[in-house]
Amino acid sequence: MRLFKIAFLALFASNAFSQSIIEANHSESSNKNSALVYLLHGLGRSKTAVWLLASRLEEAGFAVNRIDYSSLHKSPEEIMQDVSQQILAGNPQEFQTVHFVGHSLGGLLIRAYLEKNKVKNLGRVVLLGTPNKGTPLVDKYRDSWWLQLLGPTTLALGTDENSFPSSIADPYYPVGVIAGVAVGIENEDLIPGQDDGLVPLESTKVNGMTDMVIIESGHSMMRYNEDVARQTIAFLRHGKFYSKGNPMEFIEHSIRWCKGEIFEGRLLALFGLLVLIISILLGKMGSTPFSKAMFIPMVLVALFCLSTGLTMNFSNQKRIVQFQKEYKTDAQNFIASEKNRTDTFIKWYPYTMYILSAIIIAGILFFILFGPSPMWRAIGLALILLGFSGLFLDHFSEERADVYHKHIEEYLETKR
Repeated sequence: MRLFKIAFLALFASNAFSQSIIEANHSESSNKNSALVYLLHGLGRSKTAVWLLASRLEEAGFAVNRIDYSSLHKSPEEIMQDVSQQILAGNPQEFQTVHFVGHSLGGLLIRAYLEKNKVKNLGRVVLLGTPNKGTPLVDKYRDSWWLQLLGPTTLALGTDENSFPSSIADPYYPVGVIAGVAVGIENEDLIPGQDDGLVPLESTKVNGMTDMVIIESGHSMMRYNEDVARQTIAFLRHGKFYSKGNPMEFIEHSIRWCKGEIFEGRLLALFGLLVLIISILLGKMGSTPFSKAMFIPMVLVALFCLSTGLTMNFSNQKRIVQFQKEYKTDAQNFIASEKNRTDTFIKWYPYTMYILSAIIIAGILFFILFGPSPMWRAIGLALILLGFSGLFLDHFSEERADVYHKHIEEYLETKR
């Protein structure tokens, strides 16, 4: 019962701390500007399908309104009524700029809405894998019983002149098209040419589009793809997509690296706080020699995690400002210095792995060889805990470094 109380109190404290971090981040992002993004999901989905994209847009400073509509067993006209009501209920007039982002069918609904409704403060529109010219899969399987079960809107997504996509007028507003190309899917007999598994590349194009970019992604996974989110944010901000060799994107990568370090720092600080609470409770409420012996080693681990996590948080917040200044001063020199930094990080990462692995092994040996001694067992357990937490965080740091380094090398390759 006592251990249950300890675990409950620790869990409550960690949850409160993490919630304060989430609320602080949300407050910071929602007040950055007065731009609203209406985000529409695709066929047969709900607004939860675009939660990650919504989160990334909010992190970039946009207010996001996810439109939730039922698409199965309804006609396009019925869906449009529902969507129109939700858009108006979102009070778009309260925002300086209103953007629209739609995945798949959501993009068609945006185009249909803007054809009949003039938005005074309209900004830009991004279409993700939207079948602007329909999909041949509907043409091929229109008479199949299983396709007919999906309702009239699904059947209206063909390529004929009477289809829903064909009925929508060309856009009069800035629109960016993000098309996906699935790798490893052999369906040439179903969809000629490149496609994302459901929508042909050619079908995503629309007359009058401002810009277009192709992303390596399947149709459904586009809403989770980080590059899709990055390009969406770029178009909403600048009216064009990033391209290889454009130095503008590297400050975004650098800031994303720093934000990743900030997030890891907060996780580490949260972990340290949790360990500190548990160690204090064990010291005060523990009744066995081992639980009391855990107090000092666990407090040391907790203080190390707390101090390291807070240092990562504050130092990377300052680094974001520093990066922006260095980039504005000399973008090319900034990119070169970042390459050197990532080269060094990637070079030393294996040694970090060896050190952390050695700490874990030492902890296991202490725990096994000095088992009768509560203090040595406590030290061993603390070392194991410290080593595994370090490996967990370093894994994601290395992954971010590899992606960042790849983008830098691609840019430098275009300049040779």
